Amino acid sequence: VVYAPVVFTCGISVYNVKLLYSAIAEVRAQMSIKVSTAMVNRILEDAEHRYAAPIKGTKAFKIYYGTMIKNPPPTIALFVNDPKLLADNYKVYLENYIRKAFGFTGMPIRLEFRARERRELVFIEHKATVKKQGKNRGVKLKAKKTTVYLRPDSKKRGVKKAEE
Repeated sequence: VVYAPVVFTCGISVYNVKLLYSAIAEVRAQMSIKVSTAMVNRILEDAEHRYAAPIKGTKAFKIYYGTMIKNPPPTIALFVNDPKLLADNYKVYLENYIRKAFGFTGMPIRLEFRARERRELVFIEHKATVKKQGKNRGVKLKAKKTTVYLRPDSKKRGVKKAEE
């Protein structure tokens, strides 16, 4: 295990026992570290700028945001476009980058890659039609259902009209 500190000791001569206890105390202190979502996202953005994710086929792997969901061990949920697009070497790169950025030593880092769900917003659009002929003159409201899909890759909205 490359991330764990190694301390050589001797039980007979009590060589490096104090160093062992200080290493245990350091790892135990790191178990209580909580990292904010904003800080995780800054680190992820910096990691993406330094080394872009490899592209599989025609789609690129994209991380939308990440958040720390539990500790110990530090578990970070990353919301991505498609977890199947993640290359193994990029996962190892992200683990090592996060470990170095936050100083996590002595325990594993778990990354959970979750596909972000599409959000669907439904609006009811009212159209007014005016009747001018016959006895029942006036305004008649006609409701039309409009479904708006927010595209996760941009801030623009794609509109799909549903049938009445």
